[in-house]
Formats: sequence, structure tokens, C-alpha cells
Amino acid sequence: MIFITRLIIFNTLLFGASLNASDNFENYEIRFDISFPFASLEGTKKFKKTKSSNEYAITFDGKNSLLNASLNQTASLRVGNKKIFPQSYTQQIKAPFQREAGIQIINFDYKDLTIKSTGNVIWMVPIEDGLIPLDPLSMAMKMRSNLKKGITEFSLDILKLDDGEIYSNDFKVTGEETITIKDVNYPCYVVLRETENRTTRYYFAKNLDFILLKVDDKRPSRRTSIDPVKILSFG
Repeated sequence: MIFITRLIIFNTLLFGASLNASDNFENYEIRFDISFPFASLEGTKKFKKTKSSNEYAITFDGKNSLLNASLNQTASLRVGNKKIFPQSYTQQIKAPFQREAGIQIINFDYKDLTIKSTGNVIWMVPIEDGLIPLDPLSMAMKMRSNLKKGITEFSLDILKLDDGEIYSNDFKVTGEETITIKDVNYPCYVVLRETENRTTRYYFAKNLDFILLKVDDKRPSRRTSIDPVKILSFG
């Protein structure tokens, strides 16, 4: 009976959702540079609404041809009732000079209330207590959604990719900074995420529908940065 009740709640939220202004997001395409400890990549991120009015697709394709390294991410999600519902997430990572890319495919099943990972990383976890765990791309989307609604301090339930563990992190707007791209200035909210051994700052453009422009991630053993090179399209 409990399972049936939870299933009805999730399906009502997911398939009976109606859209409002905060559920609509502008499409965009941006070229980025990503700096990892092991390599730097040039890539393009695309965000677009699909044929359905409340479904979106996100892709990122990055590569370093000299080192034969690449990172490819795709995600699909539904938006409704001011909530983000991840549908799927796929990532392929090819380290420098590695012969084949590792692949992970994650599917969110709101009928069976499970999240399943296949490919090189295999696990399955239940969706419990009405939680909606977020993959890396849908997490950024949820942050964007919160900022559009004027929410400047919040917690998110995040999916750990290597084992399916679900954990919560706190986020808050700590100020504003300006990001300059091709001589054009974009005022941004800076969102801070801190844990015991990690500090991450996210920069969301206030005048571009709060799209994510820059990420700076610091850990004791490494630093990763994602920097915008060119806005290829918006709207």
C-alpha cells in the first residue's frame, strides 16, 4: 500500500504537471574550456527544449585531440510543478591515450521508483521518501530554476555516480561577479557549495535566464575549472 501511494504521488507530480513561468527555460549553446589536472578540453554545451512542452535535453561534448581525451555527457529531464525530474544521464570519459572510453548510463524509473546504472558502473538504488536525486547536469538545472524563483539558499539531494549513494549539499548565493566573454560583460550570481574538503563556485548569468557560465571546483588534490569562451546562441 505504501509503495502504491508513493507511486501515485510521483506519477501525479511527473505526468500531471502544469507549467508556469518559472518552469520555462531559454535554449542556449555555449563553447567552454575545461581544465582538469590531467588534461584540458574544448567543448560545447547545448540546452534545448524537446518536442514536449516540459521536456529538456542537455548535452556536453568536449575533447583534446592532441591527447586523444574526451568527455561526453547527455541528460534528459522533465519540468513541472516547480520541480525537476531527471529522466536519464549518460557520461563517456576517455582519459589521455586510453584506448576506449568508459561509459555510464543512468535511468530514473518513476514507476518502479528505482534508479539504475549500467555500463562500466553497475548499481541500482530505490527512490525513497519522495526524494528526487539529481545527476550533475540536472543539479545545475535545479540551481538555475531556484535562482529564477528568487531562492538564494537551498539544499539539493545529489546522486553519487560511482555507487548510487544519495547525499544532501547546501548551496547559497554569496555575491555577484561579472564574467566577460568576447568583450561583453555578464553580471552573475555566485553560488557557493562547501564540504569538508571541497569548495565549488558556480556563476549564473542574471540577464541570460540564469544560465550557468562558469564553475570553479577546488579540492586538496586537484582543481577543475569550466570557463566560457563564446555564447553561440541564446533563446
